[in-house]
Amino acid sequence: EVPSEPGIMRYEVEVIYTPATVFKLENVYFDFGKATLRPESFPSLDELAALLKAKSTMIIEISGHTDDVGDDASNMTLSQQRAESVRAYLLKKGIAANRIIAKGYGETMPVASGTSDEARQMNRRTEVKIISQ
Repeated sequence: EVPSEPGIMRYEVEVIYTPATVFKLENVYFDFGKATLRPESFPSLDELAALLKAKSTMIIEISGHTDDVGDDASNMTLSQQRAESVRAYLLKKGIAANRIIAKGYGETMPVASGTSDEARQMNRRTEVKIISQ
């Protein structure tokens, strides 16, 4: 309770905001220019499926990101298809469809600037955002 004018009660409220947790999904690979998951991606995706099974109420967004090679529209489509491929894999592992959102961001959210191979490789990624636990 905070001192105030007579007859008026004022309260301080502390709001605790926890931003969504986002992490790169390591070792997830696709065929060049396609949304086909490569077999070396399966161990990482199996770990994610195990986490989702252990945390049965967790809802996530799978986000696909591309580099800046190619036109914007094609990259947006490719990133969406790649996110959907990861989602489809998780669904096949028994995760409920309403717990996984697939979203392609194309080249709109780079994590590295420049046109070097290293920068472009960093920008080509699949991320997981925990929407709710």
